[in-house]
Amino acid sequence: MLIRPYGKEAILIEFDQLISPKIHQEVLKLYTFFKNQNIEGVRSLIPAYCSLTIVFDSSKVTIPQLKKQIESGKSELANLNRQRRIRIPLCYAPDFALDMEEVMQQTGLSASEIIALHTAQEYRVYMMGFVPGFAYLGKLDTALYCSRKKMPRQRVPSGAVAIAAFQTAVYPLSTPGGWQIIGNSPLPFLKGSIPPFSLFSIGDKVFFEAIDIEQYHQIKQLIKEDSFEWEQLYD
Repeated sequence: MLIRPYGKEAILIEFDQLISPKIHQEVLKLYTFFKNQNIEGVRSLIPAYCSLTIVFDSSKVTIPQLKKQIESGKSELANLNRQRRIRIPLCYAPDFALDMEEVMQQTGLSASEIIALHTAQEYRVYMMGFVPGFAYLGKLDTALYCSRKKMPRQRVPSGAVAIAAFQTAVYPLSTPGGWQIIGNSPLPFLKGSIPPFSLFSIGDKVFFEAIDIEQYHQIKQLIKEDSFEWEQLYD
C-alpha cells in the first residue's frame, strides 16, 4: 500500500496496479472503513480498481492523521468483507443488441455463443462513473475481447449493456458512449432521489440472465406499476 499526497487536499492510496478481485477487495475494505468512521473533514471517498482517493478539508484533518487512522484500523480492516450478489435480467434481442454484428466479427463467435459466455460469467463492480450509476464490471471471458467503437455513439439508450476490452458495463442514462452494445435491461439502474441512488455499489457481484422481448416488457410494466419485486434480484 502506497500513500501519497494528491494535490493540496487529497491523498491517493495505491495498491498493486492490477485489475484483480483480491486487490479490489482491499480497496473496498479501506473505502468501507473510512465511510464507517465518518471522520470530520473527509469530504469524499473515490474508490477505483486499485486505489482510493480521499478528499479532505485540511483545516479539519491532516494527512498524518489520516495515515494514523489506517494504521490504527488494520485489525478492523482485516474483518471487513462486504459482498452482495445481484441478478440482472438482460434482453439480447436484435433491436437492443446494436453492436452484436461487430462483436461477432471481432470475436469470430455467433450471437448465441456471445450470449452464453456473457451470462456464464460472474462480474465484480470495480468502479462507478463516468456518469451516476455507470458500473464498470469485470472481467469478461477472454473470448469476448473486442475493441471500443472507432466512432462513439452520440446517444446510447439508457439500460444498455455493453462490452469493451475485458470489461462489461451498464448505461443508466442516455449518454454518449463508445462501448459495444449487446443488450438492454428493463431495470432502472438509477433508483431515484433517495439513497442509495444506484442499483450497484462497488464490490457487488453481478451476473446477467437472458430474457426475451416479452419478459422485458413484462418487467418494464411491473416497474411502471410499482409492483416489481426488487428482492428477487439479490442472492
